Amino acid sequence: MANAGRGLGRYLALNAVNGAVLYANNELEAIDVTGFSIAFRHRWNEQWRSNLTYSIFSADNDSQLTGLSVVKETYSARANILYSPGPEQTFGAQYAYAKKTLKSDADMSRMQFSAQ
Repeated sequence: MANAGRGLGRYLALNAVNGAVLYANNELEAIDVTGFSIAFRHRWNEQWRSNLTYSIFSADNDSQLTGLSVVKETYSARANILYSPGPEQTFGAQYAYAKKTLKSDADMSRMQFSAQ
């Protein structure tokens, strides 16, 4: 999946950036953004499956207007394993890594478990 355009910031990357910036003369200018995601699903057998995903997001923020704490770029990667012992049961584990680039960087690692 790929997305690109002006003013899409609130719709991509969990509202990582604003859709527009307000100039001193009360005019709005939409912020250019791009986003890309790819996913792969592998069925190991009837009970086991895995998913790999990668996403990247980029915004063309003018830091003179928006400040230095706005998002320039984010990316994330995820890998999971799901086990379904029966038709109405699934257990899973997922590892996620994400990074956000500002004037200073931040990153995140997360392990999640699920049962339904």
